[in-house]
Amino acid sequence: MPEIKKRKYLILDLRDNGGGAESNYFALLPLLYTKPLELDLMSVWVTADNIKAFEARQQRDDTLIARMKEAPLNTFLSLNTGIQER
Repeated sequence: MPEIKKRKYLILDLRDNGGGAESNYFALLPLLYTKPLELDLMSVWVTADNIKAFEARQQRDDTLIARMKEAPLNTFLSLNTGIQER
């Protein structure tokens, strides 16, 4: 990181990137954003099957299940803030 910060520009070559975990780029976020950054680190994909799976859990979270039922299907529901992402 100190070597990167010495440079005037940052070029990221993302060609042929197959994706991966968010943890792969978290360390770079302070270099890309100059204002405070709020991250939502957990979300659940809302589908009828996922709702059924959450209902069948031994330690079920009825509040989360209710939120999932209120959210539009095929969207992500944040587990941290209640934000719905398309």
